[in-house]
Amino acid sequence: MRGLGLGLWGTSTKLPALQPVNTVPPSFTGTAEVGETLAIDLGTWINADTVLGRIERSPNGINNWSTATSYSAVTTYDVTMADRRFYLRLRVVATNENGSEYFNACCLGPVPLLDADATTYTEAVEVADDAIIEPAIAQAYDDFIIGLKADSVWSNLTACCIMVGARTLPGCLVPLRGPAPTNVNFVSADYNRKTGLKGNGVNKYLDSNQANQDIAQNDFHMSVKISELITPHINRNFLGISENGTGATHLRCNSSGNSGFRVRHSQFRSIGGMEAGMYGASRSASEGYTIRRGGTDYAITEASQIPYAGDIWIFARNDLANTQPCEERMSWYSLGNAIDLEDLEDRLGALVSAIDGAIP
Repeated sequence: MRGLGLGLWGTSTKLPALQPVNTVPPSFTGTAEVGETLAIDLGTWINADTVLGRIERSPNGINNWSTATSYSAVTTYDVTMADRRFYLRLRVVATNENGSEYFNACCLGPVPLLDADATTYTEAVEVADDAIIEPAIAQAYDDFIIGLKADSVWSNLTACCIMVGARTLPGCLVPLRGPAPTNVNFVSADYNRKTGLKGNGVNKYLDSNQANQDIAQNDFHMSVKISELITPHINRNFLGISENGTGATHLRCNSSGNSGFRVRHSQFRSIGGMEAGMYGASRSASEGYTIRRGGTDYAITEASQIPYAGDIWIFARNDLANTQPCEERMSWYSLGNAIDLEDLEDRLGALVSAIDGAIP
């Protein structure tokens, strides 16, 4: 007996290390929309010293999950603007001295964009691209359209294209508003997701399919955003119809490399040199209009004429005797009724910057 006792006391028996075990799964519930609060239950665990959760985002709900919040004893999550177009999930970690166990609660989403027109446009681009747009780019579209509406610009756009952000040339040519442009000779290599579509100065242009005469004579605007200005930039048209006929309408640079324009009149006008950026004109009165170039407004006195009839072209001028296409790269064009050009320029700047930041 004594020997048996000594043998028992001399044997060390170690219990197996027990890691946390989940007995009631965590839950993540609610309406995944901006401004809504989602309910979080971290579940029931045994052998756990701490139980913490965090929110993660994914563009497709399957992989590429990124961290939205750090681990904490979280009980709710407020859906934010940064969550738009992402799927959301709850990831829980239970820990003790022996290790950690993880649990992913089912995902919610995707969180919709705020603006219905932004949703329609984004989905149309994705159909043309045959691919999903990154959430950050969809958010940029959403913010842009919301801003245009706040500035009373949106309702005055009758034909326009955002020529950045889309993955493909067909996606780039999906109209934001109005008719889709007709592509004349552009190919995929001419398009860059960050900087837009590039002309060749010879035979590439877009027919906007927007008739000049269908926009009111004294309630009119046109604009382009030039992302790359080619040197020397002479005798090039960025947008327009007719060289010098009655009611001619165009934005161009002339033989001296200066900005030049006609806004429903035959007399050529200029305000000096060209530079990259937004270039536009807005007429809200018969006696004159505003040109914006280089972040500055210029008041032009020139009586309007009955608009020259025909479609306005982009990257060239609809005048078969003298089209003078441009070589520049552009990320935007718009046609429509009179607007505040500074408001449009500010919104375009934010849009292009956001898209640039979203694309590696």
